[in-house]
Amino acid sequence: MATNDSPLSVAAARALVLSLDGGGGGSSGGTSALAWSASSGLGDQNEIVLTTDTYTFSAPSKSAWLGFGEGWLYSQSDDTPMAQSVSVNGETITYEFGVGSEKRFVKTAGEIKVLESTLIPSLGTDFNAGFINWDNGAAIAAGDAIFMFARVRCTDGDVPNASFQWKQERIRAYINLSGAGHNSAYIAETTPAGSGSRIVEYEGNDGAAASLYTSVPKHGDGWFNHGWLWKINTPDQSDGLMVKVTQKEGDAGIVMDSTMTNSGGDVGTDTVRSSESERPRFASIQDYIGNNGDNTTNILLQRTDQYWQLNGTHFFLSDNSNPASAGLFWPLRVVSVSGTQTATLKLWKGTFADYSGKAILVYDEDMSFIAGVDL
Repeated sequence: MATNDSPLSVAAARALVLSLDGGGGGSSGGTSALAWSASSGLGDQNEIVLTTDTYTFSAPSKSAWLGFGEGWLYSQSDDTPMAQSVSVNGETITYEFGVGSEKRFVKTAGEIKVLESTLIPSLGTDFNAGFINWDNGAAIAAGDAIFMFARVRCTDGDVPNASFQWKQERIRAYINLSGAGHNSAYIAETTPAGSGSRIVEYEGNDGAAASLYTSVPKHGDGWFNHGWLWKINTPDQSDGLMVKVTQKEGDAGIVMDSTMTNSGGDVGTDTVRSSESERPRFASIQDYIGNNGDNTTNILLQRTDQYWQLNGTHFFLSDNSNPASAGLFWPLRVVSVSGTQTATLKLWKGTFADYSGKAILVYDEDMSFIAGVDL
């Protein structure tokens, strides 16, 4: 493991020696404000070290993932059903449906592995892909921030431009849909008719919900890379935070949305403000199809590179060091943070052809942009 507790020298930091994916030579670049060094070159699963004399890095409290070119997903052949549990990085990811009832299967899409579901193969059947759950192990405390990411595509099915509801990620106190739903939230999308794209939040024990209107992945519109952060509030205090980023493949401009329109009007536009002592614990992916007014069938849903992070600085690989011009982005998993100025990360280029022309973007725990550096 490469580590360095002090910033790179100015001369080394300003060097830019490019090694494409799979190269064997070391590479480095950047400036003393944000420098990088990859002793084994820029390649998937290689480590890259970021140093700074200007900013502050913090380590995640926990992190887990499914995909990113390694682990269970990449060790399985096509058509393998989703495992009941997957262990990674000391964490456990579980699946709702039992053996023989699985609705998610390993497939190869291009050069990456995905979990694929065919939902509503016939009317009235199989409308739920089954929860993928990451368990924090205890209630997430006020002030802690849980971040989720995934790459996903959902088709219209057999009816072009079909209108239906697609429920995506959820954060709640209990696994699957067990137990009470107050002080929880989920991502939902309905197009071309219906209530639109939003985060639905439950604020109290009466089941009252409000919608934070924002863009989310849309069915029938191709691939999306999508991240969602919820900073948990103190009970009955407006000190929480919601931040969401949705990037459609082919679009440019990474926008962190934390000023969403709230239909309820009783909480801040980016805050779940619950008086309940119940706190979220599970960060889950649902993939449920409802309100199928056009009676479409054979909806193909593909999802990969699921990532969970509790607290900590966020690091992303993208195609531009300026978020306003950047396209798709992938989390870079944190191996370690030494002090506050050195972070060791693991590389994964996702669907990018190689590492040429790419950059690392750094965001703080609240998803505010810190800096970017070209590779």
